[in-house]
Amino acid sequence: MARGYDQSVSMGNAGEHLVMAHLLVLGFAGTRHSLLRMKTTNAASVVWTRKKSGITVLDMRNENDYCCVVDMRGGVAAARIFIVPTSVVQSAIDDARADWNAGTRRDGLPRVDTAATRLLLNDRIDHRAWDGFEAKWQQYLGNWEQLGTPY
Repeated sequence: MARGYDQSVSMGNAGEHLVMAHLLVLGFAGTRHSLLRMKTTNAASVVWTRKKSGITVLDMRNENDYCCVVDMRGGVAAARIFIVPTSVVQSAIDDARADWNAGTRRDGLPRVDTAATRLLLNDRIDHRAWDGFEAKWQQYLGNWEQLGTPY
């Protein structure tokens, strides 16, 4: 069994193949030009990392740009795929980062700004900005229709 980085790469590849299988079954064979960004997790969170430039999502388009968040906590057969507009994801990352940096550590000192932003896949929508994305993104769960027709 793969461990560490190799396991992470394998998990990401599995998520990509799962999304590709759905697209092929729906009739998408590469003729339509949507940008699909992939994030796969088997944990209760998804992590995005800012680049050195300070940007999290590079070359974001105004339309036809989506993040496919593949939740594999239940294994491949029970995988859940959220197809979220990238602009919605970027706003969530920005809000979560601002909320995190506005708080303090347990010892009362300011938090250190890091390159990583974690969004939690739970239903705690009235908690912190990084919580509740299982509920907040419910409308995007399996919402392949928003990609339009394949031809």
